[in-house]
Amino acid sequence: MRKVFWGLIFTILALFIIIPIGIISTRTLNSLSSLEILSVLIYPFVSSALASWIVSHLYHTKQSKSASDANEELSSKIHSLSKGRVRCIGTKFNVPNGGEYWSDLFKNARSRFYLIGNTNKSWISRSEEQSDQFSKAIVRLLKSGGEVLIVSNDDIFTINQTKEFIEKRILPSMTRRPEKEQFDRNFSYLTISKSNYSCVVSDDRMVLLPVMNAAEFRDESMVLDTTKYENGEIFKNYIGDIDRLVSKYATVVY
Repeated sequence: MRKVFWGLIFTILALFIIIPIGIISTRTLNSLSSLEILSVLIYPFVSSALASWIVSHLYHTKQSKSASDANEELSSKIHSLSKGRVRCIGTKFNVPNGGEYWSDLFKNARSRFYLIGNTNKSWISRSEEQSDQFSKAIVRLLKSGGEVLIVSNDDIFTINQTKEFIEKRILPSMTRRPEKEQFDRNFSYLTISKSNYSCVVSDDRMVLLPVMNAAEFRDESMVLDTTKYENGEIFKNYIGDIDRLVSKYATVVY
């Protein structure tokens, strides 16, 4: 395209220069007729206008093609972004920003927080600071009408540890009647003998840990991070699975 463009430009310029010179050099000015003199005078303007039109046409054609290619590339990128995405970001204890990654899940929750795990000790008893932050986030969420679900294994030690967390850190902040009603309505603690995965749901964000079969390697389970907007169908399927877990297979403690 570029070679054709410049070829036409040089051809027009050559004609613009050669033809008038050729006419004038072969004949004397006095021997030229009025029509020929007029042709020689008008020719540069006609050639210039023709050259301008050709250049303009080629330029707009090229611009239109470039714009079309850019739109096609943009559409392709948008289509690619709209496809379902699940990010593998490490293992349980090897995620970006360490503990802040997990803390942000409950700190940023506004409408719901689901925790489906094994012992959940990293959440409720890892440290005083962690337990305090987690319980305050739960209280805040419940008081604002949000939903909280905690699911653990059915080991008696895990159950007692979780109940102690609830009774010492959450219930004392939910003493008024409306608050008690919100707790009864929106808070659930359940147990299950076995889950195929661990999961955290924070509003429309979901973090999944497909649990390894060997108990001693559970901490090496990969961490998958996605959202309702990136992977709507998968998000919906797992929310449905959690609902079935709650309604059919789990034992209610609170």
